[in-house]
Amino acid sequence: MNNILIGKRIVLIMKIRNIKRRELANKLGVSYNTLTKKIKGRRQFNLDEICKLKDILNIDNELMVQILFSGKFYVEFDNKESYEC
Repeated sequence: MNNILIGKRIVLIMKIRNIKRRELANKLGVSYNTLTKKIKGRRQFNLDEICKLKDILNIDNELMVQILFSGKFYVEFDNKESYEC
């Protein structure tokens, strides 16, 4: 899967969950700059970080599989708004 697309999907979930990049970086145990590189696709998330992301962003297994492997990504938020990327 395209690292840039994974990063866009993670940013989308961050917005939905109202989690700022600095907060996520701290919880992942990486610097803000490192997280930014990972979100922009210049570096990959490792398995440990993916597991932490799942917990921090409150992502179930099905959604995590969509984020990482699905060609099309669609998520609904509070039954009001929907997002696709």
